[in-house]
Amino acid sequence: MAVEKIGWDPLRIEILWDRKEASRRGPKPALTVHQIARTAIQIADDEGLDALSMQRLARELGVGTMTLYTYYPDKDTLLEVMFDMAFEETTPVPAIGDWRGYLEQMAQGVMSAYQRHPWALQIFVGGPPLGPNQVRALEGALRAFDGVGLDDAEKLDAIIAVTSFVRGAAHLSVGLGEHHKNSGLTDEQLEAEYARAYATVLDPEQFPATVAVLAGVFGTPTETEANDAGFHFGLSRLLDGIERHVESRC
Repeated sequence: MAVEKIGWDPLRIEILWDRKEASRRGPKPALTVHQIARTAIQIADDEGLDALSMQRLARELGVGTMTLYTYYPDKDTLLEVMFDMAFEETTPVPAIGDWRGYLEQMAQGVMSAYQRHPWALQIFVGGPPLGPNQVRALEGALRAFDGVGLDDAEKLDAIIAVTSFVRGAAHLSVGLGEHHKNSGLTDEQLEAEYARAYATVLDPEQFPATVAVLAGVFGTPTETEANDAGFHFGLSRLLDGIERHVESRC
């Protein structure tokens, strides 16, 4: 699974914000950058990012490959738009001062987006948010922090801490989900296979704490969501830490 390094070129911002088409002269284009990106997202959702090429996308849209390059200068720009559009339904309504509620809802929305579009985890994030959906989420989070006593750098650090945690948790969640699906086993069968595998290599005298924890994990039913990967627990503790910092600044 290749990682796409898209570069996050600020010169592409007109395409991300759909401003380039408004400046075109001549007949109205048959497609829009967002229509093209939605078809690309469908391919990536169904078959993975490795299946997406400009040639494949052109066939799906019924146009020539060179036609796509009149909308997108390269595939990297297409990936930037796809990545931003993957999060278009993740921005909650901000409430001034309710930074915790906003960040919690945003984190859950972003996690769901990664689970719906696992290919987004293959895209290397190499700069600040440029697309409209990401900027709206950032704007909402900054507004939610109004009046709580943090300076601008602290607000950004808190937001980055949460979004970075979500991306890491999403890697685990998506990976577990893919492994489970590909195994063809039930939860109980998969747990039994893991238990047997660990039992063959873990010496209880050398790894007593690990053996004890794994025995509890594999032997006791839990009420957590499938492939939660500690997401809700970790998010709550992270927000607790930010809340203590906010309180210290009041």
